[in-house]
Amino acid sequence: MSKTLTVSFSDTEIERHLSNDNVRQLKDPRFPLRLRFNVKREKASWFVIKYANNKTIWRKLGNWPDLKTKEVLKILPSVNRKLSCNLEDKALYSQFNTIEDLLIWYKERTLSDKSLSVYRKRVIKSAINVHLIKILGKYKINALNKRTLDSEFFWSLQSKYSLSHVRSLWMILKSSFKRAKTLDLIDVNPLSEHLFTDSISAKIEPKEANIRSDEVAALLSNFRKHKITDLTLIFMMLLHGSRIGETRKAQWSHISFTERNWFVPLKNTKTKAEHNLPLTKQAISLLQIHKRRLLEKGYDGVYLFPAKNKRKHLNEKQANTLVSKISQGQWTSRDFRKLTRTVLKNLDVDYMVSELLLNHEMTKLDKTYMQNLIKKPERDALEQYHAWLDTQGLLFFTDFEGETIARRLKTSNCEKA
Repeated sequence: MSKTLTVSFSDTEIERHLSNDNVRQLKDPRFPLRLRFNVKREKASWFVIKYANNKTIWRKLGNWPDLKTKEVLKILPSVNRKLSCNLEDKALYSQFNTIEDLLIWYKERTLSDKSLSVYRKRVIKSAINVHLIKILGKYKINALNKRTLDSEFFWSLQSKYSLSHVRSLWMILKSSFKRAKTLDLIDVNPLSEHLFTDSISAKIEPKEANIRSDEVAALLSNFRKHKITDLTLIFMMLLHGSRIGETRKAQWSHISFTERNWFVPLKNTKTKAEHNLPLTKQAISLLQIHKRRLLEKGYDGVYLFPAKNKRKHLNEKQANTLVSKISQGQWTSRDFRKLTRTVLKNLDVDYMVSELLLNHEMTKLDKTYMQNLIKKPERDALEQYHAWLDTQGLLFFTDFEGETIARRLKTSNCEKA
């Protein structure tokens, strides 16, 4: 049984041997490195090997796949230099002289992370470039302490921005240090024991909703001047409290008129868990009208909300532009989630049913159990909610299908004259 295998290090080569229980570790004769697989064969540990004082010294560099082969080979020369000077050096592989270096590394890593949305990448990039580097970039990592954090970061920011914004910046800063420490790229994490509440004890109040339940009738009446093809994205979020990303990426293959169900695959969800939403008669009517209108316009593709080139769905910017056009800046797509949650509460819908409908994050086991247990209550809850929307004037879109109400009324008045 082979324990150590000689290879040419690369991520592809490592992946090839990951499931081979006969191989405990890999080595490459070109480098003083060993890669040792863990028991579960999910990860591996990088070790640098140094021969000194008639003994072999092993020093851990980090974990694969968090620390990729290219990254290891890039830092290896500096690691060897440090070991030559001091075998006990604990900061072997810190490639960061200042906090700015760390933040730039984290930004670049984030921008190449395929699991993050374009929006999230943009938020992190802006936070680092606009705020974090300017405030803390000049400091040495090991020189950062609670006093500096409190005065330079928390107290400086809270005087200019909302507490929720300060907290969001803090979470990005903290994530960058945590990731660097996890990968053994820094020897200490000066943020690990500092809490947001250590500096700011005030309670962060949730933002007030821009659409109240008593304003829905007026809102729906205002929608009458728009075309149904422009409104369908809005209506789907209003009917289901769905996120704009989950909604704009919907495909017709996700919609089952026979099963009366809208399936949201995990790749489209913020929680990275698949989601199923019951379709009521109102939702089915809306979708059928929308599909007919798309066909009339010559589109028979896979997406509910195709972009202008018809090859992809609406991107984030296009969807937000459509919402802004209809809202005139008075509300955002997120306000529909708040509205849905409020109305469900007013209708005495069970808390857990509401949580499932809104696809709030919960453990996979809890969600699987709850979905199997309360599938009918979910449908009942949406039917109650949509019946309430009917009383506010929801179903006007079934009367004229593609035409705007204003145009139809104008035509009718001309015919009477």
